[in-house]
Amino acid sequence: MKQVPRILVIDDEPDLLENCRMILSRETYDVLTLNDGQQLDRALAEFDPISSSRT
Repeated sequence: MKQVPRILVIDDEPDLLENCRMILSRETYDVLTLNDGQQLDRALAEFDPISSSRT
């Protein structure tokens, strides 16, 4: 089974996040977007950048 590369994008501009998500998803990346650094702790617990799927 081929692993899908994972990318975590954090920015406070919603339009930029959505554009990044759409572009990277089209390129077959698994993308998680966050709109502030405060969400980072929770996201890191859920989004293992080494894993091939979200938990």
